[in-house]
Amino acid sequence: MPISGRRAGAPLIRIAVRFTAGQYSARPWGAPAGHGRHEWPPSPFRIVRAAAAAWKYNLPDIAEERFYAAVRRLASELPLFCLPRARHAARPGGSPSGAPLPPWRIDPGHTLHVIWPEAALAGDERATLSDVFGRVPYLGRTDSWCEMRLGGDGGVGGGDPAEAAGTGAPPCRVNCRPYEHGGKNRQDGVPARVIVPRPDITMEDVYRKDSPSDRERATACPDGAEAVPYLIDRDAAGPCPVQGE
Repeated sequence: MPISGRRAGAPLIRIAVRFTAGQYSARPWGAPAGHGRHEWPPSPFRIVRAAAAAWKYNLPDIAEERFYAAVRRLASELPLFCLPRARHAARPGGSPSGAPLPPWRIDPGHTLHVIWPEAALAGDERATLSDVFGRVPYLGRTDSWCEMRLGGDGGVGGGDPAEAAGTGAPPCRVNCRPYEHGGKNRQDGVPARVIVPRPDITMEDVYRKDSPSDRERATACPDGAEAVPYLIDRDAAGPCPVQGE
């Protein structure tokens, strides 16, 4: 999904995520308990669900219709990612083979960007998502603390379709994108299964009071979402074992 068709400086939707504890762990949808791996990149559907929780518990004055309109913008196209380097810490010596996998290690000074290059927010929608994302305390497991903010006013930087940045921020290179048959060779990247919200997502899909059961988690993907094949550039993909952490 190239972004070269946009006019330089045109608005786009960009979410910046910084993992303040230096780690990210989240069980992939469809994986059984104790599967031994974490999803990467973080799924846009998970981001939408985290936003819904922040809205419901912290911002009750925002009407449901207003929040839902903003969510529909995020479901209108497949996003691109600017991923920081993610690594796995080495398992402690003597760990059993079935021991939980350590979380992804991410430099807390590095930022992950999720970009919707052809989508744009109306004024109320931008204010809504800015308020909501600012209240998201973690993404994935509760130990994956994060700071999340809405950006995207800078459009495409440097005239390069693989560059996108917000105002005052250095360009970030798009290094994870949907896999297109007949396009980039699958061998040129690391495949990833990414759960994205469907355009027909409903509020019942976005926000549900009950956590999904193990049976539901074992299904291909949640209601209101779909699994899309992505490719991560090899120079940005994990795992990369880190000794001594």
